[in-house]
Amino acid sequence: MKYLPIIDVWESGIETALLSGQLRLQSGQWIRCGKEGPPSRFDYSTKWYIRAYHGPRASAKYREAKRHKKEHEATLAARESSRNN
Repeated sequence: MKYLPIIDVWESGIETALLSGQLRLQSGQWIRCGKEGPPSRFDYSTKWYIRAYHGPRASAKYREAKRHKKEHEATLAARESSRNN
């Protein structure tokens, strides 16, 4: 799946499109929160919020969060595996 051009998530209709599933953003997509300011890296969204990383280190913060998530999932899988043995 290719990334889309930068999307302004505050633009009219975008929230509705995200909630309905009409618009699906992939993790890592560049987004903007309003017309001003630098772009942010999208991670995921729920009914109540959008998780994104902002600022000059947005990409580094995004990669670090993904690395931590992967490590956490591996730890949980190892614990589950040891319980089943």
